[in-house]
Amino acid sequence: MIYSLEKILQDSMVYERQIKGIYDELQDLLTDNKVKKIVSDCRERLAKNLKFMEKIEIGSHKQEIFPDFNDAEYENMIPKLEFEDDVYVLDLLKFILDYETKLQDLYKRLKADAKEQNIKDVFEKLIQFKKNQIRAVNDVKQSYSALI
Repeated sequence: MIYSLEKILQDSMVYERQIKGIYDELQDLLTDNKVKKIVSDCRERLAKNLKFMEKIEIGSHKQEIFPDFNDAEYENMIPKLEFEDDVYVLDLLKFILDYETKLQDLYKRLKADAKEQNIKDVFEKLIQFKKNQIRAVNDVKQSYSALI
């Protein structure tokens, strides 16, 4: 399959929306207000990032091709959302960290492969967003671990 910039950005939006559902589930499992606030902040940043992604203007670059992906690699790049019914907070946090890290790795790779500076700049913004999300999730994990 050919992976155009347009397809990759559409898929990235799907991935970002999926992780929002995990943040929602995590929020429901938490009882400590300090930890809930950190997760709430993560969800708010994610909502802002989704709005940013919806407004990305790629114009004539939407058909730019990223040839270094093969189908299996691309399909397995992001972890699948599969949980047991009795999922625990630390399991969700571990999954979120893995998911956010893999999205960050995807954006880094796409930035490196992009030909135009304005496309590189878009991916740099997404990389910085993921960096902040990963830092915040680590804060949640530390705060939650201190409670148990």
